Amino acid sequence: MAFTRGTPEVVSDSAGSGATIQATGVYDQAAGELLVVAVSWENVNATCTVSDIAGSTFTPLTKQRDAASEFSTQLFYCLSCNASAVNVVTASWGVSTPTYRNIAVHRFSYSGSAAFVAESGAAPGSGSTNPNCASIDASDVIVILVKEFSGTNSTPDTGYTEDYDVAANATHGFDKIGPNGTLTPQCTIGTSVQWGIVAASFSNTAGGSGFAVPRNISFITAVNRAANF
Repeated sequence: MAFTRGTPEVVSDSAGSGATIQATGVYDQAAGELLVVAVSWENVNATCTVSDIAGSTFTPLTKQRDAASEFSTQLFYCLSCNASAVNVVTASWGVSTPTYRNIAVHRFSYSGSAAFVAESGAAPGSGSTNPNCASIDASDVIVILVKEFSGTNSTPDTGYTEDYDVAANATHGFDKIGPNGTLTPQCTIGTSVQWGIVAASFSNTAGGSGFAVPRNISFITAVNRAANF
């Protein structure tokens, strides 16, 4: 199967803090795509929810929180989204107003049906240059989100595609198209700092021929972290 990748569309949130953040883009989101939404934030321990204007339903995975530095990372997914020519995906925290919010929407098209396989994550509260978590069945596609507390650069592990490296917002995203087998989600960052990592994998079942590379990735960054240092 020939894979093609769309050009990421980027918009910025200049507010710095707030109860919501949105990923917007002019793209033709077809019905039945797999959407994986990666969200990270700082300064509040809050419950996050994700929705879109197309009416798709998103399932939350386990939030990883570094309580000492108070930042969180979390993935959400929709196995079969509704169609939208101009979709808007929103992460919400209710009455809480986190800072340095980041959202990325990974889109995958496929034949047959999709299923969630496994998740893994960690936020150890200690510094290192190797964000990693427990190995999982990476199946047909795996998505990884890394949040660190410095704003350093990142290098993906062998075989992964780096989808975004938002050093100003200390957020990094990767994916790997399979079949993959058992993998340890990880990457390398340029400075030994505290970090959080979350990963999720999905399978293509019942007549599919594998996932296509994401046709579009939209992500939002907040204000420059340099103000913290």
